[in-house]
Amino acid sequence: MNAHFDAARIRATADSIRAMLGDDEDAQAFIDTLDGETDALAILDRMIETYQQSKADGEALKARIGDLTARRARLNRRAQAAHSAIGSILDAIGERKVVRPTATVIRTPGKPSLVYDEDMIPTQMCDMKRIVDKDAVIAALEAGEFVPGAELVKGADSVSVRVR
Repeated sequence: MNAHFDAARIRATADSIRAMLGDDEDAQAFIDTLDGETDALAILDRMIETYQQSKADGEALKARIGDLTARRARLNRRAQAAHSAIGSILDAIGERKVVRPTATVIRTPGKPSLVYDEDMIPTQMCDMKRIVDKDAVIAALEAGEFVPGAELVKGADSVSVRVR
């Protein structure tokens, strides 16, 4: 979506209208005059419509992704059940390898996997990761303390769109 408009011209017109209205500025009179002099409100209406439609499309996709994720999980469970059945059939017929027209199936011995209690493993066998306590850093900075390598930066202003 490309929103082409001249923000500088709109701002200059708005400033001119405010100057013309002076201290007696009536918000509705300002908006009505601005609407007559610029296309700012028409652009704003189109952007609101685009915002609302994009939000709705995003929610619809989120729901669709949820449906497709559930379907994927069902198909994966079905594939895993078929895979287990193939192994059971190989075991039942006592063969390690069977060649069929659509595939060759081979039973291979299992590999060992590690099962452990993390608290019991010696520290020299662990990678220690340094994790920044962001809440503590923010609290220190907000209290006026110097924290090397950290600073608070003001985020961008936000826009709230309330639908009637």
